[in-house]
Amino acid sequence: MDGEDEVRMIPASADSGMPRTAIAHAPARPAWQFRTSSLLWLTFTAAMALAYARVFGDRALLVMVLTPVVALPIGAGIGSFTCRTVDAMYWATIGAMLGSVCVVAAPVNELTLCFWPLLGAIVGGYSGATQPKVTFFTFLKSAVVGVVLIWAFQAPFGMGDDEFLADLAFAPVVAVGFTGLVGLVDWLRATYRTSRDAWAAGLVFAVIAGNLWAAFVTGRLNPG
Repeated sequence: MDGEDEVRMIPASADSGMPRTAIAHAPARPAWQFRTSSLLWLTFTAAMALAYARVFGDRALLVMVLTPVVALPIGAGIGSFTCRTVDAMYWATIGAMLGSVCVVAAPVNELTLCFWPLLGAIVGGYSGATQPKVTFFTFLKSAVVGVVLIWAFQAPFGMGDDEFLADLAFAPVVAVGFTGLVGLVDWLRATYRTSRDAWAAGLVFAVIAGNLWAAFVTGRLNPG
């Protein structure tokens, strides 16, 4: 009979057993979280921070080495509440590193030396965990974290009034400012496809440059 020997072309997807709508909405394979360029930027940032800390002696170098060790679990714990663990760990590490860079060159006591990196880790982790939904309450919570931590660290130990008031005034401002920077970097990355790692390295470099200039002016550039 005519037509019995007709050859019909069947698409390969026809026998897959999956509806076309399911194929169209199938989730894409997740991309690698860290590309080669990201690893290079992170290595450059870490090397820059360690080289800066080495200028100010062994204590400063030890603080800088321990900073990511402490910041990573803090970021992981905060990020686990919003399923943004990697972002929270990333910004917790950057925030703690910025805090360490600010204090390792200054003649501060041990509590202050621990306080600012810890503040950076908590605020950075919280900012990374809540991106991209940054609202007024995000900034408010960041400010509250700064106030609570400064009381928890310094008030029970009878710190000097002037030092306490200065840290109390600046901690919420720094917390809110860093939250805004994290939001800005994520917005630039989403809008203009800029590199988050390059921005993070730029922030660390800017703080290092400012602190080196301040240390040079005040005569603290040589390790004590």
